[in-house]
Amino acid sequence: QNILFTDSLTLTHRHYVFALEFAGLHFAEPEKNRYAYQLENFDTDWVETDARHRRVQYSNLRPGHYTFRVRASNKDGKWNKEGVALQLTVLPPPWKTWWAMGLYALTLAVGLGAGLRWQQQRVEREREISARLREVDRLKDEFLANTSHELRTPIASIMAYSEVLNTEGMADPEDQTKFIDVIHQEAEKLTEMVNKVLAMSKMESGQMLFNFAENQLEELVRMQVAMWRPRAESKDIVMTYEAEPELRPTVYDEDNIREAVEQLIDNAIKYTESGTIKVRVSQDDSETWIRIEDSGRGIEGQDLGQLLENFGRGDQTATGHGLGLGLPLCYLIVKAHSGELHLEPNQQKGTTASIVLPLRPPPDAMAS
Repeated sequence: QNILFTDSLTLTHRHYVFALEFAGLHFAEPEKNRYAYQLENFDTDWVETDARHRRVQYSNLRPGHYTFRVRASNKDGKWNKEGVALQLTVLPPPWKTWWAMGLYALTLAVGLGAGLRWQQQRVEREREISARLREVDRLKDEFLANTSHELRTPIASIMAYSEVLNTEGMADPEDQTKFIDVIHQEAEKLTEMVNKVLAMSKMESGQMLFNFAENQLEELVRMQVAMWRPRAESKDIVMTYEAEPELRPTVYDEDNIREAVEQLIDNAIKYTESGTIKVRVSQDDSETWIRIEDSGRGIEGQDLGQLLENFGRGDQTATGHGLGLGLPLCYLIVKAHSGELHLEPNQQKGTTASIVLPLRPPPDAMAS
């Protein structure tokens, strides 16, 4: 409506410049009229002006409530003390409203919370990485110590027999031949251990190449049993082999699985003074099982399942409990096939070692 009949006026943030004009209603000599105005909450005092300056302009008022008051006097200086008043409300821009401020505060709180969480996670990651590095250093030192222990025995034998051969007065050719044979055997053991360490290093670093192919496991295991049977019989051990009929082919790396089976049979013979070793190959819908059950003394004082579990977490102490490097190598080979290696004590006596292989490893495992 017309501003003459308006008691209040609302301005938005877009009305950052506005002007007000006023006029007195005494027309005898209007050029001699005087005026006084004040914008409460902005002007500190009344501003007096004459008839030629009846216009006032304001700009960039802060959001809030104001009252514009104006009074007039006639040519004789008589003032209308009541005057007129206009209520003005200047609205804030949308980005300065209370709900916008609340949104800013909420965003800031969320951002601070996210920042604190990120900082906390970063600190936790750094702690975890630091702990892992310390653990890696510990395992490395422990592995080197255990490996050194494994290598020390054949090296000591080679040195001892070499010194005897160098001793003057050893003229018996048969003794010399025996000592040379022992040195050769210990050198072969030493070479085998070094090869195992290299193989384990390649597997753990992902540098070992596997040649996966679909073949029958039955023939491979049967050949290993036939090869190790003479050694078992020399210790008065009866070694038997059994396989389920109509076994389906399994995808595996022949050289590495042969190495794993050989290591488990070797352990079974090593820990069995006399008795039996039963080797069996079986299958279910998705897996092939190779079980090697012996009636030996087992691995004294060790929880076999925990032993493998520890090695699975990177605990190389498995090599320091009489198992040598063979079992850890076997574990890594089976793991590379996405399979499982189990060691379980028998109810009566001895140990059952089991290799569990999927009929077909996942594509990512075969890609390695």
